[in-house]
Order: sequence, then structure tokens, then C-alpha cells
Amino acid sequence: MSVSIKRLLGFQTGRHALFRELCNHHKLDKKTKKLLLQIINELGVESPAMIFIDPQVLANAMSLPGIAHSVGAIRDLFYTWFDGSKGIMLESSEENLSLS
Repeated sequence: MSVSIKRLLGFQTGRHALFRELCNHHKLDKKTKKLLLQIINELGVESPAMIFIDPQVLANAMSLPGIAHSVGAIRDLFYTWFDGSKGIMLESSEENLSLS
């Protein structure tokens, strides 16, 4: 049985490794992680960690029919992570946001 040096040193490997590390860093609960994975899968995001880096990923999630029940949670994450980029979400999903 061979074990990589990265694995021995505690580094995670694989497509979702950075995503998992970022979820842990942000102390996200299981429900939020599941929502983010659903968004990643439905949008076909190649690298799951992009949801933490590219505000357009969460903005695009606002228009997914299967995510309609979580619009508030997505909006909260978006404004927490990308506060300076509010215009992107407004341009992408104006019809899904309540600005009152």
C-alpha cells in the first residue's frame, strides 16, 4: 500500500480538497455545505472552490429552480463573502432579489 507524502503530512488531495478546506475555514455547517455542493453540481462548476472565489457563481445560483428555497441563505453568503461586489448579484438576478 503506497501513501503519498501529501497525505502523510495531512494535505487533502482531489477535486474537492480546497473546497473542503474553505468550508472548514469559514466554519460552514452541514446544511450550507450541502447547498454549496448542490449549486456547484447544478451549475457544472469545474473547480468547487470557485464558489468562494468568483462572486458570479453565487449570483448565477439565484436563478436555479432547485435552489429557490435557499435564496436567502445564498444572498447572505454572497454579501458576507463579496460585500464589495453587490452589483454583480443585482445585475445577474434582479428578479430574484427583494430590495425592500
